[in-house]
Amino acid sequence: MDMLITLIMQGKSNKAICRVLDLSEPTVKSHVSAILRAFRKRRDDGDLPEAPAPAVPPSPTRGLGPQGEAIRIVPEEP
Repeated sequence: MDMLITLIMQGKSNKAICRVLDLSEPTVKSHVSAILRAFRKRRDDGDLPEAPAPAVPPSPTRGLGPQGEAIRIVPEEP
């Protein structure tokens, strides 16, 4: 689990995480979703501070997350 969180924090894609951890993409997606849900719940409950607003508006190399927040789209490793 620690390695998965580390890879998420590094901005790795689900596909890249699959390769590193030798897991299927649906398995990684399930775990990543559960982790993000847990963090969102802790934030909503007041256990975590709100993240600061992004300094740069979304651009072609950025996307929007499920809550409308800017996320960085990282190219997959070869």
